[in-house]
Amino acid sequence: MERKLRSKAGQAVYAVGKTVVEPAFGQIKGARGLDRFRLRGLEQVNGEWALMATA
Repeated sequence: MERKLRSKAGQAVYAVGKTVVEPAFGQIKGARGLDRFRLRGLEQVNGEWALMATA
C-alpha cells in the first residue's frame, strides 16, 4: 500500500475513493445511526443492510 500511495496514479485512485465511497458509509453510520447491526444471523443482517442502503 505504501508503494501504491507513493505514485501519482495511486494517490489519484485513493483520492477518488475518499470522495465517492467513504461519504456514503459515513452518512449511513452517522446520520442514520447504523453503528452496529441490531439483528443476529447473516440473513437478518443482510436484510437490515439492504434496508439501510436502499434508504
